[in-house]
Amino acid sequence: MPGNLGSRDEGAGAQERDLGGSGGGGEPPAIDPIIQGLLSRLPKSGDVWPEADRKLWLQLLEGSFKLIYKDKSDKKAHARRTLTMCWRAP
Repeated sequence: MPGNLGSRDEGAGAQERDLGGSGGGGEPPAIDPIIQGLLSRLPKSGDVWPEADRKLWLQLLEGSFKLIYKDKSDKKAHARRTLTMCWRAP
């Protein structure tokens, strides 16, 4: 998979059931769809996965955590970050 994180479709339905579905109902899914999507892009165990692609995947995961989860002690910083992102939008 050089240069491509790729995706695996096998068992996608089972994985969706295990992870709380698509979130279309009243309760949020057990795992956020962003995280679920990243997990679905992991290569099979034993596959070749270049270090640069692994680092990119981890950076995407880290950024997703920052987007999805709030730091209890840093509500003001989150508000500033959100406001800054709004001002940058075209």
